[in-house]
Amino acid sequence: MVSSATAPVLLVGGWTVASRLQPPSFNPMADTVSSLAAAGAADRWLMTLTFMVVAICNLLTAVALRPAGVPGRLILTAGSAAGILVALNPDHFGGSVPHAVWASIGFGGLALWPAGAWRRGRSVPWGLRPAVCACAVAVLLALTAWFGAELVTGGGQAGLAERIVGAAQALWLLTVVLSTGPRAARSDNQKNLTERAVVPRPITGTSPVVRRPGGGGRDFAPGRSGPTSLAAGCGRPQPGHMETAEVAGSQPEDAEVAPMSGFVVIVGDPGGGGSAFRVENPARLLRVWSVLRATREQLDGAALPPGGMPGLQRQLRSLRRQLELAVSPPLAAELRRILPSHAATPSAGALRIECAVLESWADSLVVQMLAAFVAAADRSQQGHDDRTAA
Repeated sequence: MVSSATAPVLLVGGWTVASRLQPPSFNPMADTVSSLAAAGAADRWLMTLTFMVVAICNLLTAVALRPAGVPGRLILTAGSAAGILVALNPDHFGGSVPHAVWASIGFGGLALWPAGAWRRGRSVPWGLRPAVCACAVAVLLALTAWFGAELVTGGGQAGLAERIVGAAQALWLLTVVLSTGPRAARSDNQKNLTERAVVPRPITGTSPVVRRPGGGGRDFAPGRSGPTSLAAGCGRPQPGHMETAEVAGSQPEDAEVAPMSGFVVIVGDPGGGGSAFRVENPARLLRVWSVLRATREQLDGAALPPGGMPGLQRQLRSLRRQLELAVSPPLAAELRRILPSHAATPSAGALRIECAVLESWADSLVVQMLAAFVAAADRSQQGHDDRTAA
């Protein structure tokens, strides 16, 4: 953060002060920034030092910008190193080939580094997303081409073009750095909130009992009587219905009962008279779903070394087992048909595909489960309205 913010301030401040130290014949609109450090310029040490410090700041930023893709950071490093060589090979009257070569590499690296820095994934900072990086490269290359055209044609605005290009490159690097910090903090906070939200609260009290929804009838033990369907009286449960039971400790009849998430959600019907597709443990499903999303985002945004694949395979196997425990046997069998298990260590691409399939399968269950919640709430409200009207 400090190095990326220091670079544009030093660059603009350096050429501004150095320009004021030149004789009246100096024209900042037509004369390049390099001429401020050229042989024979007044106080040329100032712009030379500026080139060196700005290049070192960019090098430090390239090293620290870990959210960016490695190719982009390498390009940025090369462009920054070229900036140091620009300072060590000053321009002079009639031109300097080494200076021109290193300046071209520096401008090219600082314009093209976003092309190798982009990454995919929901957690990627906006400054490193593919579309944003593509737009940045297009703008920076257009400005660099303008500067090159001014040098070739002698249009009289080479100094202005070079200053705009240099400021744009430095400011874009700062913008990308700023986009990484707050985004990562918000992502961590959201992950913590999600993990806290899906962990079921422990039930306190003694001798747990189950009360029928609506308060009708006597209390009954969950192990003997089972859950009561919200679609009671409708015959066979239909996909999307939710079976629920409120569990609480034994308390006086007029005491407030705290409900527990001890419900089962019907999300489909295999047909043929078989068992319904059910989410038996919604809290477990939500926890596994959250971990799968985080895992896939990490896989999308980082290269997977060969040594890390066995560990990732074990993690995915554990998550898959937790998914199977969260659903009914017919749903678990469906998952095994969709994604057969394999004993050998797969490739990095195969692990990414497996993680994506597991996440998509969990996504569909979560969506259907949420739809069941909404439908149950609507039916409950409708029943309440009917009783009120009666």
